[in-house]
Amino acid sequence: MELGTPTSSPNTSKAKGTENNEKFTGLFALGLTDNIYLNMIVIFSIGIFGLLIKLFFAPSKDMYGNIGPANTNIGGYTLLLISFIIIFCSFFGVNNNIGKLNSDITKGTNTSLKDIVQKLLESRSFAELLVPIVIVCILIIYIIFINFKYFEKINKIGGAPPIYMTYEFIASLLFITTTIVIYKYAWEYFFRKDRRISMIKWVAILLSTFNMFILIIIHIILEFYTLGANEYITQNT
Repeated sequence: MELGTPTSSPNTSKAKGTENNEKFTGLFALGLTDNIYLNMIVIFSIGIFGLLIKLFFAPSKDMYGNIGPANTNIGGYTLLLISFIIIFCSFFGVNNNIGKLNSDITKGTNTSLKDIVQKLLESRSFAELLVPIVIVCILIIYIIFINFKYFEKINKIGGAPPIYMTYEFIASLLFITTTIVIYKYAWEYFFRKDRRISMIKWVAILLSTFNMFILIIIHIILEFYTLGANEYITQNT
């Protein structure tokens, strides 16, 4: 009897495929479809669409501040935030330890909140991977808060000084750059076996840190800077 190389049965291959797919679905992974590549493209598209709305579809300011750039800023940044939150959850789906916990939860296995917290505390290196995403989410929430608080001032003709537009433009560029870096960061983590993402992670953190200072300056400008008569005439002529 000739001994050959053992081959895996179709059922075994199917089981492995199912096991891999489970990492990208369920409570934490928030799988939109059964195809993880399609999921990521959809998630990226949500964020990009939000940035396009913010950059190119801002309505003109009016005399009363009811409509203007703040409207599209809030809507665009909200879509971007949704995109990052889904990416954040997807990181849990591909982590080995957290992925096993995720599978247990979705299958109805008795899993307490204590078990979930304990798993997260044990995976310190995994928690460090989430730092750039958490930071940029906080910054997006901050810029949304600024647009809500100074909604009328941003939308009103002559309400915000010209220097505000300069810093707002810088913040937009930094959000675009950070989004590209984090999307690259997420793609490398999900699909590259070596997962050499340390440098990308620190680039995202540095960009977000710089953006944080820009957003603080924007907040100070909107809070304390009042447009003078001469500046108003210059801005509107």
